[in-house]
Amino acid sequence: MGDEQPEVSPSIQAAIELIGTYSAVKCVKDVSVGQYAVIVETEWVVKLPNRFHREGISETGVREVETVYWRFPLDYPQSGPSPRLRSDFPTNLPHLNPYTPGELVYPCISESSLEGLLHSMGLPVLFDAACQWLNNAAADELHCPVQGWEHMRRDNTKGLIHADTHAIRTDLDTSSDVVKFYNYRYYRVGSSDDLLMGELITPSLGASNSVLKKKYLGIDTNTSIRNAPGVLFRTEDGNVFDEYRPETVHDFRSLRGFAKDLGLQHAFDARLKHILTISSPQSMQKQDKAPVEEFMVAFAVNRPFNLIGTQSSWELLAYRVCFSQEHEEKIPDESAVRPTQLSERCCPQLLQAVSGEKVEQPVKLGLLGCGSLGSKVALHLAKTGCYQFELVDSDYFSSHNNARHGLVVPGFSSLCFSKSQLLHRQLSSLNVESKSIDKDIRSMGDKEGFLLNKKTDYVLDTTASLPVRYYLSHHCESLRGRLIQSTLYGKSAVGVVAIEGDSRSVRVDDIAAFVNTLCIGNDQVQNAMYGGDGPRMNHFGQGCGSVTTIMNDIDISLISAAVSSRAYSGPLRSLILF
Repeated sequence: MGDEQPEVSPSIQAAIELIGTYSAVKCVKDVSVGQYAVIVETEWVVKLPNRFHREGISETGVREVETVYWRFPLDYPQSGPSPRLRSDFPTNLPHLNPYTPGELVYPCISESSLEGLLHSMGLPVLFDAACQWLNNAAADELHCPVQGWEHMRRDNTKGLIHADTHAIRTDLDTSSDVVKFYNYRYYRVGSSDDLLMGELITPSLGASNSVLKKKYLGIDTNTSIRNAPGVLFRTEDGNVFDEYRPETVHDFRSLRGFAKDLGLQHAFDARLKHILTISSPQSMQKQDKAPVEEFMVAFAVNRPFNLIGTQSSWELLAYRVCFSQEHEEKIPDESAVRPTQLSERCCPQLLQAVSGEKVEQPVKLGLLGCGSLGSKVALHLAKTGCYQFELVDSDYFSSHNNARHGLVVPGFSSLCFSKSQLLHRQLSSLNVESKSIDKDIRSMGDKEGFLLNKKTDYVLDTTASLPVRYYLSHHCESLRGRLIQSTLYGKSAVGVVAIEGDSRSVRVDDIAAFVNTLCIGNDQVQNAMYGGDGPRMNHFGQGCGSVTTIMNDIDISLISAAVSSRAYSGPLRSLILF
């Protein structure tokens, strides 16, 4: 009984009948039922360009009648079907999923999930997508300038390297240097050569040979992190490579051959000699340093149009090259080379793409106060990728601040750093530019105090401090940026964002006075603003106290999001008072 094959469900049977009626299907040849799926073998008629009708096969190797296998999971339609092509189908085409040689070829017929297409638009849409894919493959039109150039298919990458790919591509557009060096740091996971996490350090977006000599190379004995050379070669200006082919590099011979195909062989050989001179295992041992096992080589290849998912025509292809343990002056042709994946590092451009906003120049914001409200507003705005910050707060973080601060700060960090320093560190992890200023806000402009950047666009006060408000209103005749003040009242029952007028024609104290007049004759506004307990001294542990209003993180987070939205809408679109 245990060897009996599952029966074809009524849903799959109906799908098979639908396949048989589809216009491009010549016939359903076979239906086989497996342990996990039903395979439907069909003959599919492909529209070949006219010049290939007599031969019955296109220049790309697509036949006039192709065998298409539709794989239906047994729980269909809960899970969607997917197509497969013959095992000897040409694989030097774009939009193919990674596969193992000898198995059926899996075409990528849609950018969207096939399951999502099935559930939203029905099974025939999947057939339409497969039909269009085959017709485009026959006509060599799978590449679409509107969609973008398809990245090289790499069926078997080893390792993951974090890199600011946006900054590297921007540098490629502005610099004509054929070669640049990077500090390549990596960590091996266990004893396997395949499991690796790495990063490219790009503070100066690459460096020359002389700078690389001064970089620290070797293994950190405390962390086991390796510091090794990384080198990027770019194809020369005017050379555009429009031939698509899957990854073929697997050893040093094929890597050097790829460099030759790109016209980079001489630059490749010269820089390889330099890398071996300073960082081969034998060279490292002479310097009494623990040797690294590998280095990184990357190629920047210029394509005919922008790659899918990017605003750049530069394709970045990275490889991990193993040093020879026996040869000091060369790497044998058979030495292992592992194609590796570059993972895009978080940066303002990536944040802008995801948040749906884009600015030509970031808005420069001076944030006064990095407490519960200020930290949350800063994080909301930072995640749009549209801001650069100067963070002003002289107060130090205490453990009780974790109850509603935008940051979670464990252990000794809560004892050693100011709120502005901790917030700066958090924004740095997003690669958003910020500067920490551990000064009293009321020292702004003083000789022993601080000055905001001359190019500051807006100054946002989130302190809710009456002395700070008085100082900003009466002791700052001019500010380097338009002042925005945010205040919460009544345990976050009311939030006010006040934006001063041009040239401080209407100051924030004028707006505060106006807001208070709303309490006259309006009990609802008065109770919301002043009906609850106000700030008072609260003690947390031995000798630790804070003057604050007791409220929970949820309430302040709701208002901080609204405050951020208003502050964001004001500077970037129009000025709003509410």
